[in-house]
Amino acid sequence: MIKMKDKEKLFRSISSKDVLLFIGAGFSIPCGLPSGNDLKKLLADKLHKHTGSRMHDLPLQDISDTLKNELGDEEFIKLLSSYFLIPSKDTSSHDLLASITFFDNIVTTNYETYLEDAFGDRCFVKISNDDLVERDKNRVCIYKIHGDFSQPDKIVITKSDYARFSNNTNNLIWNEVKGLMSKKIVLFVGYSIDDIHVYNYLFEVTTRTSMIDEKYRHAYYVAPKLTKEQKALLRSRKIIPINSTGKKFFEDLDNFLKKNIVSSYKKKETDKSSFSDYMALKNISFDMDSHNQTLANFKPVDNLKPFDRKSYFTLEASSLDPKDLQKAGIVTEEGGLRIPAENLHQ
Repeated sequence: MIKMKDKEKLFRSISSKDVLLFIGAGFSIPCGLPSGNDLKKLLADKLHKHTGSRMHDLPLQDISDTLKNELGDEEFIKLLSSYFLIPSKDTSSHDLLASITFFDNIVTTNYETYLEDAFGDRCFVKISNDDLVERDKNRVCIYKIHGDFSQPDKIVITKSDYARFSNNTNNLIWNEVKGLMSKKIVLFVGYSIDDIHVYNYLFEVTTRTSMIDEKYRHAYYVAPKLTKEQKALLRSRKIIPINSTGKKFFEDLDNFLKKNIVSSYKKKETDKSSFSDYMALKNISFDMDSHNQTLANFKPVDNLKPFDRKSYFTLEASSLDPKDLQKAGIVTEEGGLRIPAENLHQ
């Protein structure tokens, strides 16, 4: 089990925008999409129906290769899209992630668009070298390293696709991602450790980072129901396992931020832009004195939208306390700031 101090250390690194997030297929399962194993079965069944061949025990990449050769490129992509281009049953995990403003870059191997749909105009997407544009610092960059259906020729799923992906030294998008890997802590959410290609990514992360940083910055791997053997395998690569679903992990992160974000900002661990954006997404506006890091006059951004009743922040009650003491406050639905009596120290 991960130690609380290790998890808190990761959360603080996220609030400092020091983490590169990888999102895998498992994160979109609640939306109604197939897991890697489910997709493998769907394609194997389709292949069996089409040719009579039984390939259920082979890897997804081999099944995909054979089926694509049988159906042809266009029909194979059409079949694949029928599994992924569907309305989401539950967008809450993606919406929650989009409300956390501390990831400048997100890497995903997913084909669907739920992630960019949740971020809306606060993100831009990179799929191929044609998408290499100057960095927009005000928006999150989403790297779709396995492509999506807007550029079907860039989709990576078959054994041939993976070989092309791995051997293409001119893959500038992947080169950008590898550069980020060497600079940031890497966090994997929604991946199956049994996928050899995912393990290759993990191996690349740890190898590149250990070569560059002698102290070595750990990577983290979030997944539910990790076995003792899987945890040992991850730790052998200096990757810290976190036994959790993706949604629960981001709920824990969001609760941590609510309790610590103001103090992190005042300690200059969190930058002004990310802090302001995060509070705005929680429907909270305030007056800010950047010179002395003072915050005051908390109120709704939109009076027609209620505050989250469960939003707890360590807020500066400067109008009540001239000594600028930090007080534990509750932002009320009506737009006020409730300070518990026991916290009104003199």
